[in-house]
Amino acid sequence: MKLPPYVFLNTTGDFKKFEETLKIVAEKNLYPQWDWSIKVGGKIQKEMLRANPDCFKGDPKVIEGPKQLKADQKHDEIKLLEYKNIAKNGKVAPPPPFRYQHITPQMAEIMGKKGWEVATMGETDRFFRLDLLDEESPLLLATRKEIWDWCVVCVEGEAQKKLFCTHIVKETDRWDIWHLVKNLRAFLNTENYRTFGEKYRKFYTAGILAGEDIFNFISRLGGYREDIRRLDDLAKEAGTTLGDPQLFESLQILTAIEKIPEYSFYSEKVLQMPSKEWIRLKPEDIRKELLKIHSNKGGGCEC
Repeated sequence: MKLPPYVFLNTTGDFKKFEETLKIVAEKNLYPQWDWSIKVGGKIQKEMLRANPDCFKGDPKVIEGPKQLKADQKHDEIKLLEYKNIAKNGKVAPPPPFRYQHITPQMAEIMGKKGWEVATMGETDRFFRLDLLDEESPLLLATRKEIWDWCVVCVEGEAQKKLFCTHIVKETDRWDIWHLVKNLRAFLNTENYRTFGEKYRKFYTAGILAGEDIFNFISRLGGYREDIRRLDDLAKEAGTTLGDPQLFESLQILTAIEKIPEYSFYSEKVLQMPSKEWIRLKPEDIRKELLKIHSNKGGGCEC
């Protein structure tokens, strides 16, 4: 299997490309619904069972007959058959079977094994497809591992100094690609007070930099505004609001052009407007006026 170049998560902005690249790889080499697979006995399955113990109720239309398993998996074969028969009868089906349920506490004690070692025994290499209510083919495990290793390098990096999302790998069930994506999404979409405050500060203290073109400044300010709007969505979920940043963005642009002689006439014009008029000025409207002035003076800007 030929994997694409690594998409390193150096910043939060790299996640979109990483996710899009992974989607193409997984759909091509696993199956289109790869993001509906869970690790047997993994964290996602346990979370589902805590939320609803009856969540594995089967649909007989998508349940296939039990597959022929290897001789050393006879225990699984019986359990899988029982599971599918329950689902076909329209009753609540238990979660996908765990291996080695025949290991008794006495056997574990004699072997010197702890309870957690028995509980996790044999669970690391089995996946279950929620889209089919069937186990993922064991033949795909090698492919899954290759994709997983690619993902880990993207998230952790190749250098000795690890990237900022490295800890997410440790919180994820090994080889569970979708669980990794899910955890990355949750982490990158979560704003703590420090990152929240930094984005807020950048927008409300932004000013035109020395040597910066006014149109570059407007574009940069627009990026900060989008951050504020995303933060406002979070604020609304918490029952409050940051307000619409549009007016302040317009004021930032108007303040910036006061120091540029080329736009002095427009600045004076806005200063003489009634409050009801200048308050309604949108950033994009101001930008259009500045473009007109710049073009008329032979600037030839194609911003």
